[in-house]
Amino acid sequence: MPLPFFLFVGSTIALVIVTMVFRFEDYKGKVVVLTGLRNLFNRLVYKVFSPVSHWHQYLGRGLFRLIIHYTFHGVLRRCLNLLRRLEVALERLMRQNRQVVKTIDADKHQTYLTAIAEHKIETALSPREKQRRLHT
Repeated sequence: MPLPFFLFVGSTIALVIVTMVFRFEDYKGKVVVLTGLRNLFNRLVYKVFSPVSHWHQYLGRGLFRLIIHYTFHGVLRRCLNLLRRLEVALERLMRQNRQVVKTIDADKHQTYLTAIAEHKIETALSPREKQRRLHT
C-alpha cells in the first residue's frame, strides 16, 4: 500500500486516541497523561501570550476594523487621484481635438474658396475676348 494511505490511517488513529484522552481528562477533571510536560508547555504559552493579552484592553477589537477602513480609504483616495489625472488628460485631448477640427474646418473652407478663385482665374476671358464680347 502507498505511504500516504499509511499516514492517513496513522493520523486518524492518533486523533482518536488524543480525543479519548482529552475526554477522559475532562471526565476526571485533571490532567492524567504527560502531566509535567503539559504543565511546562502551559507555563511557556502563558509567558509568551500574557503580555499580548493585556494589549487587547488598549487596542480592542476595533483596531483591526479601523486599520481595514483606513486601508480602504487610502485605496479609494488613490483611485480618485488616478481618475482626476485621467480627467485632466482627457480634457487636454479634447482641447487639442477641438483645435485640430477648427484647423481642418478652416482649411476646408479656404480650400473651397481657393478652388473657386483658381477656377475663376483659369476661366477668365482674355482682354481680346472681352473686347469681342462687348462689340457683339
